[in-house]
Amino acid sequence: MPGFPGLKEGDRWCLCAGRWKEAYVNGKAPKVDLRASHEKSLQVVDLEILKQFSVEDIDEIDREMESVVRDRQALEKLAGEESDDF
Repeated sequence: MPGFPGLKEGDRWCLCAGRWKEAYVNGKAPKVDLRASHEKSLQVVDLEILKQFSVEDIDEIDREMESVVRDRQALEKLAGEESDDF
């Protein structure tokens, strides 16, 4: 996009989910670094759409996400058990 002196192909920058979605709707969505994206982005843009624009290997991302979900569930279970002790 014009107006960003020094910006060249391959550069990375932060873009809020709302602006990314606006670009997507207008057919101009940039690639996405899913590992660097906050999970709250999913409140604005569906994960399956973001995956289509991912710079990473989607199968690897899916495996990592499954691991994160399992870890989060284990932590939530542990936190629930600890609250029962009080």
